[in-house]
Amino acid sequence: MRKIIYTFLLIGFAAFLAAGCSEKKTTAPAPGKAKPAQEVPDQEAWNSTVITSKMGHVTAKVKYGHMSRYSDKQLMKFDESVKVFIYDKNGKLSSTVDSDRGLLNEKTELVEALGHVVAHSDSGVTLYTDHLTYDHKKNKLYTDAFVKITTKTDTLYGTGFESDENLNHWVILKPRGISSRPVDIDFESHFRGNKPKQDSIASQSSDTKQK
Repeated sequence: MRKIIYTFLLIGFAAFLAAGCSEKKTTAPAPGKAKPAQEVPDQEAWNSTVITSKMGHVTAKVKYGHMSRYSDKQLMKFDESVKVFIYDKNGKLSSTVDSDRGLLNEKTELVEALGHVVAHSDSGVTLYTDHLTYDHKKNKLYTDAFVKITTKTDTLYGTGFESDENLNHWVILKPRGISSRPVDIDFESHFRGNKPKQDSIASQSSDTKQK
């Protein structure tokens, strides 16, 4: 009788161990994707100026409220009251650019203005866009973004823009609207019945008179 009782106890104990081993292990829920580590600049500066030059001549000055420099990317990021002064080959101020933010690629030496960009020139031309690049090696301003240009007599709209640093010789690659007064005109509606096969080009040069 005792043998049966002992056998029963052993079987029960073994079953208890088996049940304990067969229990599902509870694990913590898998965490979501970790956010990428925030980039930390190597250098920061406030209320100062960065200068670009070519052959010893100043080509541009970037004034900023705050600058972050990332040496591994050879990149400077500007924010807080960004203003770019662009100079011609004779060292004369040719145009100014105001924007929300800016970038300076130290390798290519391209200066980019980003967000609410407004460029002015002494010739009376004002350019409005969201992204404008200045290549001081080619003395060229350009963008692929939408632009609005006002002159002393006209207001023009389009997408894509190229110009010299003085905003004297410029081209709108895909014009959308033209007016001789500061009012909006849908240029596309004029071509709705006879749409040109290729994109039109609107250009302006200080050497030619507007009709």
